[in-house]
Amino acid sequence: MAEQLKIHFTQTGEGETAPYKSVFGFNSAVKPYDGQTGSTNLPIWNKYEGMKFDGSYKIRDHHDVAHLMKSLESKSVELGFAVHVNDKKEAMIQFLSIGGRAGTVLDTGVILAGSKLHDSKVIYLVHNHPSGNLKPSKADINLTKRVQEGFKKLDVDIYHVILNTYNKAFTVILEDDHSVFSRDETPREGKHYSAHIFDEMKVLREPIARIAGSKDAAELIQQTRFSAFPKHGILALSSDMSVTGNYFLDSLSLKNVTDIIAPLPGVRSIIAYGNTDQEREMIELRKSLLPFDYSMLDYVQVNSNANGVKAAYKSYADEGLLNETFAKYGTNQIKQPFPKQDLKPWESSADSENIINKKGISR
Repeated sequence: MAEQLKIHFTQTGEGETAPYKSVFGFNSAVKPYDGQTGSTNLPIWNKYEGMKFDGSYKIRDHHDVAHLMKSLESKSVELGFAVHVNDKKEAMIQFLSIGGRAGTVLDTGVILAGSKLHDSKVIYLVHNHPSGNLKPSKADINLTKRVQEGFKKLDVDIYHVILNTYNKAFTVILEDDHSVFSRDETPREGKHYSAHIFDEMKVLREPIARIAGSKDAAELIQQTRFSAFPKHGILALSSDMSVTGNYFLDSLSLKNVTDIIAPLPGVRSIIAYGNTDQEREMIELRKSLLPFDYSMLDYVQVNSNANGVKAAYKSYADEGLLNETFAKYGTNQIKQPFPKQDLKPWESSADSENIINKKGISR
């Protein structure tokens, strides 16, 4: 069994619940549901035992990454990884997927979770080409653009490295172009690295509620303690529209929202809420979440008056205020905003309407 990273909720000496902890530190944003706010599911990261890596103490550029990930050159199928680098140049290797001879899958939402765990400033997407072909495919380039688009608004730089099997060379994708480099085989002082994988969760309790429309969302939101002061929050929803998390936020910025939803397992969409008008901000937030495969179903503006009528709310989705709306209540489906030819060959046309996070990289 893979070694767990001890990311779980613990009890303090006074019996109070503390935020979950990992070898990378605390995440103070995520907490168990207490009847008002928190999450019903617990994220667990494990060590990936399939491969070991040796590299430099500090990761400064793509040459260091190619040296670190050189063991991929011996693999007969494609594997996907993300190398997260923080502001101290310390690296965390995240295992993403194992594919076939000509493709694998990278999930941008899972990469986002890794970036929050390590406080990444630079992320290197890494996969190997068993074919020996160093030319990136159209899917490689489209994936790189998509991840860059999403992380740019979080001030995280993205590079995509392709390792060659035969001649110890690698490619770095730069927007619409790419550059090929020889991998430096000079021995260097370094350390052993393990990869980590976000592949497990612990269910703490049943979901908070199930949402079928804006009325359900408004009634749930108005059960929370709301004041007359400006206040915002998000409901985190799974694919069956079950609410697995509820959090108050200082603001509905992309960073604040992703700090909450990225670590939460099984979250596919959100409903934002507050007691102030946020039309322009919510349109921008919805667009900014799409590259990470999160759909924003609605912004529900509620009445701050505790004595107000329960039905006193405004749904931006119901009123058509979220322009170019992709998501719909009760379906959790998102219209495909990227070319359908990027989908993997094994995804049937019937499934492709529901699966947008499985962006393949292939030859």
